[in-house]
Amino acid sequence: MKASFYKRSVIDECFFQNILSIYEKEITKIDLYKITQLLPKPDTLVVFNVDVSVLKERTKKDAVRRDFGDEYYAKWKEVIYKNNELFIDELDNLYISYTLISNQEDFDTIIEKYEK
Repeated sequence: MKASFYKRSVIDECFFQNILSIYEKEITKIDLYKITQLLPKPDTLVVFNVDVSVLKERTKKDAVRRDFGDEYYAKWKEVIYKNNELFIDELDNLYISYTLISNQEDFDTIIEKYEK
């Protein structure tokens, strides 16, 4: 509701990609398609495609699921990266309007891309 007051707004940032982190095993394309059919479709999904090395650096101190032990945590993080890679690779096949933004793009480039 609040977003309707603005010309442009971001709702549920990272929602789609966060959904992928609930899995403890790599998902398949079929799993991904099923998930996206269940979720509400945004007008435009803005996807931040960040290099895995950057993700690993940013999440070093992340406490989520660390209580399950180091081995579990390391495997789970790899699953997240693989599931995110599948998500990025399959975006064109998910019937969702999206804009893909890489972490190398500056603000003006991002705005220009989004305005198209």
